[in-house]
Amino acid sequence: MNTPHGEHHAHQTAMSILDQLRSYSWDGKAILVLAALALEYGNFWHLVQVPTGDHLGRSLAQMNRVHIVERNRQAVADYNSLVKNLLIAVECITELERLSTKGYDLKDVPALAEAMQEIPVAVYWAIITTIVCANHFDFFLGES
Repeated sequence: MNTPHGEHHAHQTAMSILDQLRSYSWDGKAILVLAALALEYGNFWHLVQVPTGDHLGRSLAQMNRVHIVERNRQAVADYNSLVKNLLIAVECITELERLSTKGYDLKDVPALAEAMQEIPVAVYWAIITTIVCANHFDFFLGES
């Protein structure tokens, strides 16, 4: 999911992802993109947590080019917070989809109807956020 930096490239990538996932529901699109990020992020996060004295773990981290220095610890914490917030947003999207299919009549619940109209926008921004997160692994890998 690594794309050139910049708004235009992120938008193009998001539109391409949306096109590839056009047969999925909106919440399905958000979940699939989050799962793709989770594959990269999970491995990265595991390697970041390797204790200093774990020589095998440090070797694995070096093989994966994960070299976290002390000055980057706050950036990693901020990044982790962003990923957690992305997860919360996707959970909200899926909950709204669930409520809309649970039998609530959108005419009886106008706020739900309004929220449902915003789901495509929320999914788009979840995808943009995922692209930005994936593109910023290079900051932690010492490539930027």
